Amino acid sequence: MFITLKVKSNPGKNNISGNNYILAYHHVERRILPTIARVLPDTFYWQLQYLETQGLYPCTLSNLVENIFPCRNSSQQTVALTFDDGFQCFYDYVYPYLEEKNFSATIFVITEYVGKRNSWDVNFGFKNIKHLDWQQIKELAARGYEIGSHTHRHYNLTQLDEKVLKFELDYSRKLIEDKIGKRVDFISYPFGRFNSKVLRSAKECGYQGGVTLNPFGVISKEDLFQLPRLGVYLWDTKLNFKSKFNKNLGGRIEKAKLQAINFFAMGTIIVNNFR
Repeated sequence: MFITLKVKSNPGKNNISGNNYILAYHHVERRILPTIARVLPDTFYWQLQYLETQGLYPCTLSNLVENIFPCRNSSQQTVALTFDDGFQCFYDYVYPYLEEKNFSATIFVITEYVGKRNSWDVNFGFKNIKHLDWQQIKELAARGYEIGSHTHRHYNLTQLDEKVLKFELDYSRKLIEDKIGKRVDFISYPFGRFNSKVLRSAKECGYQGGVTLNPFGVISKEDLFQLPRLGVYLWDTKLNFKSKFNKNLGGRIEKAKLQAINFFAMGTIIVNNFR
């Protein structure tokens, strides 16, 4: 089910508590965008360097999940890098940096918008951003990057009836598998929104797990369909980024901030409902 990825080791001093983390990115981009879900390329490169010095190894979501099973030696710390929406900037900036360091990541693509611009999003007058095309996605998959589903049209899944929900989940998974020739195991719920109906449908459609935007959850093999992620944003300082991995007061404050950001992200859903 899962493929082991070899990454460079680094015996640097470890100041991070815990073994496994999942980071959630959207844009890694120099251009000004109408969103805080953006990280400058130079900042992203520093973040990779920091993880490396802490002995935390950036990998795919499948690699991380494999690492938490009891048959594995889970003393090695891993951090799954996940990228929602599958924007072109991944190919332009993230891909070269990860290749340089022999790291990997999971990219969640919106199948209806592959090779198109993000007309599904609220842009406040800014130019829409282009998504990866299928040729780029197939190249990334061939290089060992994991491709997951972000559904077909990026709807709020909790608002859909059973038929449309199943289509969004099942069609996107099968289309990706047909295009890249590899199994799709994970779903990223649009806007981080899910409920019991969504979880049940995801399981029925053949997914092995799903990622949320909840920073307070626990990464556990007992429930792979509510995997927590730590969002990374434009205003994250170096101290903020380091705090994401700590269990002290600073870490709890950072997670509370991420929870608040997720709450206000509901504004995109509300605006889209009136479009």
